[in-house]
Amino acid sequence: MSQADPGDAKALPPLQTPSSGLPPPTASLEPGLVRISLLICGLMVLYGLAWEAFIDPVREGSWLWLKVIPLALAMPGLARAKVYTYQWMSLLIWLYLCEALVRIASPSVSERWLALGWLVLGLALCGAILLAIQRLKRQQKKLTPNPSANDGLHDPQGDGPQKK
Repeated sequence: MSQADPGDAKALPPLQTPSSGLPPPTASLEPGLVRISLLICGLMVLYGLAWEAFIDPVREGSWLWLKVIPLALAMPGLARAKVYTYQWMSLLIWLYLCEALVRIASPSVSERWLALGWLVLGLALCGAILLAIQRLKRQQKKLTPNPSANDGLHDPQGDGPQKK
């Protein structure tokens, strides 16, 4: 017989709360915000492809439509409500917003309007992602018990530690 390796995660029993024997409740992203984020991201992919490939390409044969690939790659993670995807998308979206702001200053009127549409979609996606993460953090805060609330070391008025 072989003994289980103490470093093997599969050999360890799952963590459970001591009071109920059930696993602790987990917070999750709101389904409505997940759908909105996914919809806006899909619209940005279609809008970016149409803009850069057909409507107003920078020049003939431009490969600028490739900028939507990261958005397309993020869609499965957004659909599955993966927090990690929401976190990296909250950083990536700023590149798209900066591009829109730069292209709004274009001499071409059609490109200005297209860039304004890109900016609106980017701001909407940024808002949806940040709101989803903010609400998730609030849920996690509500579900996590405050370990210092009743440990007898802190004064209820918040003046500092009590002496025993």
